[in-house]
Amino acid sequence: MDRKSRTLTRRDVLKLGLGAGAGVMLGRLPLFAQSATPILRTIPSSGEKLPAIGLGSARTFNVGSSDEERAPLKEVLRLFAELGGTLFDTAPTYGRSEAVAGDLAAELGLQDKIFWATKISRAGDRQAGIKQMETSMERFRSDHIELEQVHNLGLTNTHLATLREWKKAGRVSYLGITTSSLRQFDEVEKLLKNETLDFVQLNYSLGTRQAENRLLPLAQDRGVAVLVNRPFEGDACSGRYPARAFRNGPRSSRL
Repeated sequence: MDRKSRTLTRRDVLKLGLGAGAGVMLGRLPLFAQSATPILRTIPSSGEKLPAIGLGSARTFNVGSSDEERAPLKEVLRLFAELGGTLFDTAPTYGRSEAVAGDLAAELGLQDKIFWATKISRAGDRQAGIKQMETSMERFRSDHIELEQVHNLGLTNTHLATLREWKKAGRVSYLGITTSSLRQFDEVEKLLKNETLDFVQLNYSLGTRQAENRLLPLAQDRGVAVLVNRPFEGDACSGRYPARAFRNGPRSSRL
């Protein structure tokens, strides 16, 4: 991880967001993006590099089948890829998000260019977890998943055992755990210390900084990449903190 890598100020982020919106409306890339170079982070366990900012889907991609509902999301996914984005975070329990993303990626010819990061979520036993992963592959039109995670520490030992088998067989590239609850941070700390993981996904923002004292340094020491949930707390941070706080604050995702 290069601590001297360029960071974005809040003003930069707002300019990029406004520019991206204009680009979508005009059906072309915004001017700022024509020479933009993605900020990259290294996955410690492999050395592979990923753009620092990924695309989430928990609510935004949970839509129906109509063109009216899907057309804006298709354009978002097209623009995301055209700007150099790769990591798409989803889960079987995000409603129709996983299926919609798979459909749109296939329509755009991007299914093999997306770094799919999905989860085993609310699967009550080993076989249910396997079924979820197989369904995810069908939705992605792929026989391989880049990152598979045990969501919210549900039946962690059981599903991590399966993921190790799938990784050895080449069916997943990376395995990890996620949490969206601060109450699970103690358990996350134990798993980081005792398990061999490629990724951990957790909450971290200017308003939710508990991870920075123990979990982020531990992940770095253990060589585990970090995916950040809700880096702007659903946009709550934008009106709560002055612009200067964003200059050296937490990034959208940090590997």
